Amino acid sequence: MKKNKQLALALSLSGHHFRRIIEGLGEVLQYHPEWELLWDVGNLSWATPKVWTSEADAVITHAIYPCDQPAALAFPGHVICVSNKREETLFDAVVSDDVEVGRAAARHMLGLGLKQHVFLGTHQDHFYSRERGRGFQEEVTRHANQDVLDLTWDWYPGKHNLEAIEGVVQTIRTRFRPPFSIYCDSDTMAFDLLGVATRLGLRAPEDFVLMGNDNIHVICSLSRPRLSSVELNSPEIGRRVGELLLEGRSQSPRRIKIPPLGVVARHSTEISAVEDRVLSKMLAHIHENKGLVGNIEDLAKQAGISRRLLEKRFQKEIGRSPYQEILRCRLEYAREMLMSTDWPVSRVAETCGFAEIHSFNLAFKKETGTSPRKYRQGGQVAE
Repeated sequence: MKKNKQLALALSLSGHHFRRIIEGLGEVLQYHPEWELLWDVGNLSWATPKVWTSEADAVITHAIYPCDQPAALAFPGHVICVSNKREETLFDAVVSDDVEVGRAAARHMLGLGLKQHVFLGTHQDHFYSRERGRGFQEEVTRHANQDVLDLTWDWYPGKHNLEAIEGVVQTIRTRFRPPFSIYCDSDTMAFDLLGVATRLGLRAPEDFVLMGNDNIHVICSLSRPRLSSVELNSPEIGRRVGELLLEGRSQSPRRIKIPPLGVVARHSTEISAVEDRVLSKMLAHIHENKGLVGNIEDLAKQAGISRRLLEKRFQKEIGRSPYQEILRCRLEYAREMLMSTDWPVSRVAETCGFAEIHSFNLAFKKETGTSPRKYRQGGQVAE
């Protein structure tokens, strides 16, 4: 009788992101009964030696620190990392595309017409935090030629950090006058910051708009105002991990990056910083309809002004033409459809307002640097 393969989960299941990864993994392995979980190895936070000396055929792990690398390298089975806390180059890794996560947050903020932006990273030595900040800065610079105030610091939930957050808020107030945007790379940090800022007299979303990360429903829904957040595609990470398990080890480590599902917008970002009322109305119309608003002549007619004047107002207020804003929203919608559906690329293109698949592919690659198909699959690099 063929022996079943044993899988060790060397990570904590208490986190929202990792629980959803395991859900995605389960969707794949439920059809492969030859794989079974090895339950007695604990989690990475307290049982690392037991994991690497177990009889498991494969280990799915959070992150491998330098002190654990010798044992992990000596492990004869398949090792797959699912955390971007460190940039893993020695083992297979399926992780969130955190540069794209930061870009998604920036695109949402830019769509509100804001011109002052803050990034609050949780830890200076965490690779995912640096990548999200980089993506946020790159997108703001590319589309609006604006700088981002990066206030990344070593943050942990707790009372002592609430005092430190006061200092962060005061720093922001000395640099910017409302309105401005704040993107936190953690929903928990955003929740803490919201409470401190409110106590210090800053109102969201009137004075600042706030976005978190991970879309943890209990935090986002119970925040006042309710918190907008970037939602990671954690189940897809789990599904890709399952596929790697079935494929087996390769000669070279594979690194697969999965783009986020997109921004889940709630009340904390419900504001338009554009003072021009006609333009503000047109922007809201474009955003609510995901760029599916006809042509520029239709927009000008709805606004009650000439096309030339509409284009002039757009350029003055947000630094982009009406066409560029419509295209930006359509491509953002396309990103969401690619990651949340299994529709053919041709159907995604048509749904997002592109008459020809060729023009969609060109526009998408110009915006993202990759094709729609590769974007959906995630970037895979053998190192």
